[in-house]
Amino acid sequence: MKVLSVLWFLVTGLSPFVAAEESLLGSACLYSGQQFNWGCSSREGHHHSDYGCLCANINWLQTVTYCIHSGSTNEHTVDDGLKYIAEACIRDEVIITMDQFASYYENATHYLRDSTPDDLVHVVNTTLRSNQTDVNWYYKKFEQYSLDIKRSEWFGWGLVFYWVMIITVATVLNLNEKLFGFKWLSTKKNNLFNKHIVIPSVYKHYHEKTFYLFKFIPLNFPNRLNSIVITVFVILCMISVGVGYCVTLPHPYFSSRWEANITLVSYRTDLMSVSIFPLIYLFGLRNNIFLPLTGIPFSTFNYYHRWCAYVSTVLAFIHSIIWTVYAIKNGGLARFEEEAYWGWGVAATVFMVILLFQSEKVLRDYMYEFFLVVHKILNVVFIVAMNYHLAPFGWRGWVWSMVAIWGFDRAMRIGRIIANGGVLTANLKDVGNDVIKLTVKKPKYMRYHAGTYAYFYFLSITDAWFYSFQSHPFTVLKDPEEDCDKLVIYFRVHKGITRKILARLMKSGQDSISCKILLEGPYGMQIPQVAQVKKNIVGVAGGIGISAVYPHLYHQLRNQTSDAFHHKLYWIINDLNSLTWFKKELQWLRDKGCEVIIVFTGAKQETTIICTSSTNSLSSSCSLEKNPIDVNVHYLHKRPDLEELVQKEIGESEAASNDVAFVSCGSSPFNDQFRYTVGKCIQRTTAINVELQEESYVW
Repeated sequence: MKVLSVLWFLVTGLSPFVAAEESLLGSACLYSGQQFNWGCSSREGHHHSDYGCLCANINWLQTVTYCIHSGSTNEHTVDDGLKYIAEACIRDEVIITMDQFASYYENATHYLRDSTPDDLVHVVNTTLRSNQTDVNWYYKKFEQYSLDIKRSEWFGWGLVFYWVMIITVATVLNLNEKLFGFKWLSTKKNNLFNKHIVIPSVYKHYHEKTFYLFKFIPLNFPNRLNSIVITVFVILCMISVGVGYCVTLPHPYFSSRWEANITLVSYRTDLMSVSIFPLIYLFGLRNNIFLPLTGIPFSTFNYYHRWCAYVSTVLAFIHSIIWTVYAIKNGGLARFEEEAYWGWGVAATVFMVILLFQSEKVLRDYMYEFFLVVHKILNVVFIVAMNYHLAPFGWRGWVWSMVAIWGFDRAMRIGRIIANGGVLTANLKDVGNDVIKLTVKKPKYMRYHAGTYAYFYFLSITDAWFYSFQSHPFTVLKDPEEDCDKLVIYFRVHKGITRKILARLMKSGQDSISCKILLEGPYGMQIPQVAQVKKNIVGVAGGIGISAVYPHLYHQLRNQTSDAFHHKLYWIINDLNSLTWFKKELQWLRDKGCEVIIVFTGAKQETTIICTSSTNSLSSSCSLEKNPIDVNVHYLHKRPDLEELVQKEIGESEAASNDVAFVSCGSSPFNDQFRYTVGKCIQRTTAINVELQEESYVW
């Protein structure tokens, strides 16, 4: 919990240091005094007075100093007002100390006089006594403006605390399930909740698989629960932008209602946008402490990460458009482009938009290595741009919280690599079907649990330099031999570094080769399951997805204390040679009492098959005459009927009065279809709890 406190401080603890306070009394006295003629030119609009001239005028300085002293008896309020005047003077490189202000006040008491209408026209050559009615009017107007800015900050905090609420609720539910096994809903209500909210996608069976609107616009859909979480967040943002403004006209800052509205909306969208920055970085972390606490999978946090980025970018874009329109209407862009903060703001907005589009799934899938490099570089330059953009205004605490979160994650990554022994030697073997088996000695301090995965850096002086800086996540398996202290990883060859590894293997002419790696992990750790799990586990894996499903059965069987539960594994493959490279793990499952069923979907092979009369469904049981392992093989020549499989398993678990949990992993189309099928098969009359745990390679 100490780590959680430290990490949450990175999000919220730095953020109160967000803005340089604007003294209401200082502003009131400054603007009240500016209405008189001090022999200086001024430009219309907020913060555009000629302070270089005013701050060199002893009569103006004595007038505003006396006004501040006479406006309050509180020493802190007076000091804040004088510091505000000093900051205004510094903008035009005029430095005034607090000792000088003291002498101005002392001197002002000897030359005071009341103002007259002539002072508005003719140059004033003495110290004027403030008109308290005027000062009070200005004070009230600046108080309205300050309240609007404060409300913008509060609305930004409201967005943060919305996610605090989501994480808190998820943590309480997860801790309760892990430690006490208490169910918040009855079996019937839990099944209905899973069937209609948790399991199904927003649109048909599209979840991991990309849907193309009009055959060219890529769309990816979440499950309904996540869509509700994000929809509420977006609605909250829209309401927050549109309510709570209290500035009335006339106002010294604004010449029209239009100018007031766009200025206040611009501040609101800006402050709400920057308040989301820490959430974007936190939710995208590998070392997100809320992953084990909440039990929310990384893919879901990654979805929240993207949507926080979408919302923040839209708010920032609105902010930028408003100020662009304002600049064009008030003297042209050229005048504003002279300001450094303006250029940095434009750069930050451009970086945000590029990051947004560059992170879309279609582009990531097409050029993942390029995405990784560009994403990291743009993140760094974006932080730099935002820091300089906010420098004149404050609110840099939000930026520094991003830096702290990013730095924490990087330090943890390096720490994990060092703890695992630094540079390790792994054995790589081509086991066929474009699958490579990586074996490495288990690091001393590395713990292995179901769902554990790690990031691997493949070091090579012959491949392109950037490959060594890329890390790829792979599911970790422990060698089933009890006395074997090795970690095993199976991964399929795709583009990039995995294709390079296969080429290196083929070029060597050997069955296996050695490779230097860095091991960063483990990730995917969960709070230990203290309460006894009382349910059947049915693993359904497609192809290489077996590497993610197997660990769940492995841990369940190792920790099982009762024979009342019956666990199964369905492995759907299109090449029976896959049984050879995974036979040790399959045999271990069988020896522990797990029923292993191989569903073969490929074409007929020249192998003697012994089958029953029916070969049209999963009920056709076959076995290989020269099978590398004694398992049942269902020879279908086509995709299995997943609905029949799920209904069969639910029915058998109901007959035994055991709850059932399906654990699935495969290609994106397979995962989507299985998710859709499980949701469809849960009925109102189902008498047991039915759950789905999907292990996904798509983030």
